[in-house]
Amino acid sequence: MEEISLDEFGFGTEEVVQTESNNDASKPGLIKKRTLPLLLSAYLITPLIWGYVACSMGAMTLREFFHTLADPILYIFLAIQLILPLVTFRWYKSNIESYDHSENSIDKLNKTVRIFENISIILPILCSITLPNIYYSRYIARGLRWEAFLGKPPLMYLVVLIIGVILIFGAFVYILFLQSVEHSIDWLPYRTKHQTLSLIARVVAISVAALTGISLILFSTFLIPKNRLMSNSLLALHIIPVAALCILMAVIDFYTCIRDVKLNLKDIANQAKELSMRNYTAKPVSIILRCELGDLVNDMNSFSDTMRNLLTGFKNSIILSNENATNLSINMEKALEQVTDIMEHIQAVRDEMNKQAQGVQEANASANQILGSIKGLNANIEMQASSVRQSSYAVNKMVEKIRNITEVLQDNSKAVNSLGQASDEGRKSIQGAVKLAQDIIGRSTSLMEASAIIQNIASQTNLLAMNAAIESAHAGAVGQGFAVVADEIRKLAEQSAKQSKSIRDNLKGLSRAILNVADSTKEVQDKFDIIYELTQTVRMQETEIMDAVEEQAKGNQQVLDTMEEITQNTGHVRDGSKEMLSGGEQVVKEMEILNNVTSKINLQMNLMTDSIDVITSAMENVNSASAKNQEDLNSLGDIIGSFTL
Repeated sequence: MEEISLDEFGFGTEEVVQTESNNDASKPGLIKKRTLPLLLSAYLITPLIWGYVACSMGAMTLREFFHTLADPILYIFLAIQLILPLVTFRWYKSNIESYDHSENSIDKLNKTVRIFENISIILPILCSITLPNIYYSRYIARGLRWEAFLGKPPLMYLVVLIIGVILIFGAFVYILFLQSVEHSIDWLPYRTKHQTLSLIARVVAISVAALTGISLILFSTFLIPKNRLMSNSLLALHIIPVAALCILMAVIDFYTCIRDVKLNLKDIANQAKELSMRNYTAKPVSIILRCELGDLVNDMNSFSDTMRNLLTGFKNSIILSNENATNLSINMEKALEQVTDIMEHIQAVRDEMNKQAQGVQEANASANQILGSIKGLNANIEMQASSVRQSSYAVNKMVEKIRNITEVLQDNSKAVNSLGQASDEGRKSIQGAVKLAQDIIGRSTSLMEASAIIQNIASQTNLLAMNAAIESAHAGAVGQGFAVVADEIRKLAEQSAKQSKSIRDNLKGLSRAILNVADSTKEVQDKFDIIYELTQTVRMQETEIMDAVEEQAKGNQQVLDTMEEITQNTGHVRDGSKEMLSGGEQVVKEMEILNNVTSKINLQMNLMTDSIDVITSAMENVNSASAKNQEDLNSLGDIIGSFTL
């Protein structure tokens, strides 16, 4: 399960072993090889060092020291004492193996590290403090006597000396142990709340421990009765080597403590140098001190990651913006081509509308002419009715004025001839009106087709405006102005479609009215044919009357009957003429409406042309702004390209 050996116990090594044989990446589980040996040394340093210090101070001789160590009870105590670090280390390792990267696991493991560090300092100190009592009890039990104490008990000396040894020599091992633990968990996320000991507290603790340890060890020299009997020069020979050793160990303690700070600051400086050289691919700085420097390393790594992500996002955004700018430029060129096509279609529509306007004006003139002809025909019909009344009156008086019959017949013959000519002219006029009505129907059909073309163009323009609005939405803030123009085009297209629908509806109404006029005109034509035939009949009768005046009396009744029929037919003709006159006036009104609608359409087409010109100008401005924006993005891309991401 684990491979932790005790064969490497140096404080310069940085080797680590993995506690998981399956190399599970989700559980780092890395513990430095020297961690356990250093932990064991924390418990053994005092029992191993104090004797040599005591011999150097003259408290006992080497023979007395080795004789003191020749006690199995002491080794049993040391063996029992070594169980504590093995148990705490096993507990610490099991907590590392249970790490699962969750936030609770992070807090739990950081708390475990803090507890492990504290108990790994407190327990060795407590064990070391019990040593004086154990040594003294064995000293009494075995009847040992150290000559330097002149028969006095060495308990106070042992207490002061061992505490001083712990503070000077034990501190060195504790520093190496804490560094090994913190180096081995550089993979564990660190927060400010997880701080084990602040940097100032570390320095102050080392300073206090060093000064106190030196003071206690030097003070313990004066607790040896034999030393108090020596001269000052001889006593100095005992104190100076011990003091020099203690001062050297204090310096080593300071150096060992500061060395990690120096290494950490060097890593931070190298990272800052890489960042200043715009290199954001450097490996994050490891947190080897869980103090204020750990917060600084966290901030530095967070800054590096944030800037790398920010610059990478900028770089990707610039690439995407350049692509969008290129696509926008292409789409703007296509849009300009489409706008040009729209302009051509609008110009074609304007030409057709001009032709339509001319046709409407011509149709209006023709309708006015038809109306004038109808009015003339109506006057002729009134005249005809008057003539018929006069003829009836003459026939009624024919019996009384038989002697004037010849003169009356001549007048009647003239009237009949006039009526025939008028009937013939009326029939021709009616035929022209029918032809003109058919021509108007044909032209109105063309107008309806033109109106359908206009409506189709308006629909296509509306679709193009919708596409332009979509493209402007894709362009974001840059395309807002274009979106407004596209909306105006859409509104104009909808208005044109409504006007075209109105024209089509009016043309349909006009066609129906003209068809009614044509039907009425056909009926009038039929009546005129009857009138013409009757006129011919009258003419023949007048010839017969002229040939046979003697038969006048017999024919008077027939003439009266015929005149009554003529009167009735004339009334019908007069009624048809009135209807035709009313229809002609309606045709003229509709033609005027059509003329006004055509003028409005022409005006709207002109407004649409002006709007298209504005759109074209806006699109050219957008194209220019897009090119300028692309140049700026390229410049920004060159700047960001100088960063190594």
